[in-house]
Amino acid sequence: MRCPSVVLVALACASALPITAPAWSASATTNGPAVIAPITLAELAGQWVADDWATSLETTRSPRAAAAVATALAFTLEPEGELYRLAITSFHEATWRLVQRADAAPGEELVLWMAANEATEVERRELTAVRLHLLRDPSGRIRGLRGALWGDDEVTFRRLDEPLERFVNRTVLAGSYREAMTGTRFTLLEAGVGEWPGGIARSYRVELDVHEACCDLVELGGDRYGFAWEEGVLRLYPSFYNPLGCPLSCASEPFAVLVPTVSQAWRGGARELPAAWALTRATMAPVGPSPAAWWTATGGGVELGFANPDLDPDPIGFNDPPFPISHLTPRRRCVASPGNAARDRVWIADDGSLAAYQTWSGSNTGLDVVDTVTCRTTASLDANGGEPAVDGTTITVDPVCQPEVAPADGVEAVALCAPAAIWRLRANGTVELLAEPSRARTRAMLGVDLAAPARVIAPYTGKARLGAP
Repeated sequence: MRCPSVVLVALACASALPITAPAWSASATTNGPAVIAPITLAELAGQWVADDWATSLETTRSPRAAAAVATALAFTLEPEGELYRLAITSFHEATWRLVQRADAAPGEELVLWMAANEATEVERRELTAVRLHLLRDPSGRIRGLRGALWGDDEVTFRRLDEPLERFVNRTVLAGSYREAMTGTRFTLLEAGVGEWPGGIARSYRVELDVHEACCDLVELGGDRYGFAWEEGVLRLYPSFYNPLGCPLSCASEPFAVLVPTVSQAWRGGARELPAAWALTRATMAPVGPSPAAWWTATGGGVELGFANPDLDPDPIGFNDPPFPISHLTPRRRCVASPGNAARDRVWIADDGSLAAYQTWSGSNTGLDVVDTVTCRTTASLDANGGEPAVDGTTITVDPVCQPEVAPADGVEAVALCAPAAIWRLRANGTVELLAEPSRARTRAMLGVDLAAPARVIAPYTGKARLGAP
């Protein structure tokens, strides 16, 4: 069955709250007493999407890439008379089944009693039992389901709190742009409307049925175009039907290159980043009783997850990526894969758009800055083995010296020293080195003017000078 557009509209659903985030771990749902509480279909009613597919879409911003690595499915469960209708789509095909009731079972299991596909009447003797596993958030609300609702393969679904189209638009395309050649400005809103100069509005829709497509496609004002994200810019391509090859193809060269004009951490159309924003030390805590398998850092409406597989009760850091990053409002998630991250050395922007954390590898240290929606690293700074200090939008690394000659009677100390560095963090997550303040801090602390690593005699004293004895 090819899925008609009306079915996709009926199945509109979305959210980016992950069911695989630390707070959703299965262990967090099994600490209570072994009581089988009744579950009603009303508790399950709403809109759901395959979690792996949604997560891949958030990471790649490409429906084709997401469908290549994960099962693309979405369903709704809505009342229909005295029963409920479960309507499910793969974005290429769709079907529905009537559900009579839900029975709770031990171990967070659930049994749905369902009629045959697209049967208009329910006969008790013809009901099929479909077993699902429940996943709950810390408050006990059901946020995830795992089971075989389409074919024989089990899929994990996350509960969705907004229409699918809005989630897809925000994740893939919504934002404010400037065309690279002409300078013309465009805005694509989460609601599926594009705003053009002169007050012109055109609807748009991201194509999720990639069955016959060899490029990602968007329908804009009744016309179909190809699109691709490359190096942070959105490229638009002419599309065409190819009867001799891939049916839905795109030209090799773009006809427009759209450059984002605001941070893509916010994909809500014309919303601008606040004028006053800053990085603030995040609150870090274990998830559940100690020793915990997960720790989280929270701030600015964002939660960063860190794995602690060795169950160290007092870890000094975390070296088991990937690290999921979750936005609480609106709900969305991506996964970062940094190196080692130091505990209690995590900062999150007040508006939730950026996060920074101290990294280490051997004796070297640094600071990584990431976009909390894309999980893309926007800056990676070398701290030369020291501890970076973060104060609002300023990142400071003090001079660091590695001793080579220890001081003794008649012998002055000699060390290989790296200068101080002071960076200003921009709203898009990149940094600007403040050269003069950096050199001034180096002179004040080391006693010498230093622009690059060099040997210093008697550092940190009034006799400090460059060179070797």
